[in-house]
Amino acid sequence: MAGLIPPFDYGAILIGEEIIYRGLSQQQKFAQANQYGMTWSPQDDVEKGQAFFQANVLKTDFAIPPQYQQCIPEPPCPWDKQKDELSAADLMPILMSLDGVYSYTYRVAQRSDNNNAYQVGQTFAQYGQDQSALDPSVQSEFAYFAHQSQITYTGPAIILIEKLHRGQVQSTFTYLFNMV
Repeated sequence: MAGLIPPFDYGAILIGEEIIYRGLSQQQKFAQANQYGMTWSPQDDVEKGQAFFQANVLKTDFAIPPQYQQCIPEPPCPWDKQKDELSAADLMPILMSLDGVYSYTYRVAQRSDNNNAYQVGQTFAQYGQDQSALDPSVQSEFAYFAHQSQITYTGPAIILIEKLHRGQVQSTFTYLFNMV
């Protein structure tokens, strides 16, 4: 059985680098507003630039319908850019490019806010890497992540992304939102 091959569907699969970019953009905004204890450094600028560049390279492997053309400068799609709100349907499978150096983990958890800080609660969507969803001809180029969760939670939530090198966490990216 053949799996997914390019062009991938931009309306049905999220680009992981876009989620990292969105999380870093949010971190920068919160740091400037002195919210959630967020900080910003020159290294964060580098990470944000790399994520944007990698996302744009990966977009060449996607079919981008006209309704998502406006998302090119401000990813990801199909997420609403005006509100940090996502529904269960927005937590689609994720595709990332493989570089042979880094691997990633994705999970979505409950979040509680207090005193301009947040605490991570129980995970309600754990993404697992599933290379079998991809055609064997492209499995060495892309990493495919999906979750099998039935999501019933609504309220403050967080996407946690870990960037690993040889099994060791190098960076953690977050995206704060409300699950609706």
